[in-house]
Amino acid sequence: MEQSESYYIDEKVTIWRRTYYSIDGTEEETKSTLIESVEGRKRSGGELLNGFVNSEILYETEEGMTPEENDGQPTMEVFNSKGETIWSNGKNS
Repeated sequence: MEQSESYYIDEKVTIWRRTYYSIDGTEEETKSTLIESVEGRKRSGGELLNGFVNSEILYETEEGMTPEENDGQPTMEVFNSKGETIWSNGKNS
């Protein structure tokens, strides 16, 4: 009897995450705090700001990526059960 081999596919996708905050202050102060914090978060590598409540992944926003959108790197690869790449959509494939 022939034994079947298992495979898996890795895909790189983009997806949105929604993060909820509760910040005390006027509407203008809150806007200012959030905007400053978002700019700071981009510079700090994603550190959460004060007032963080919760976050959720918006699964319905998931979209596949092309290698062109990923600096020519693969966005889809097929591996065998040993973890060896047997196919890739990258430029060097």
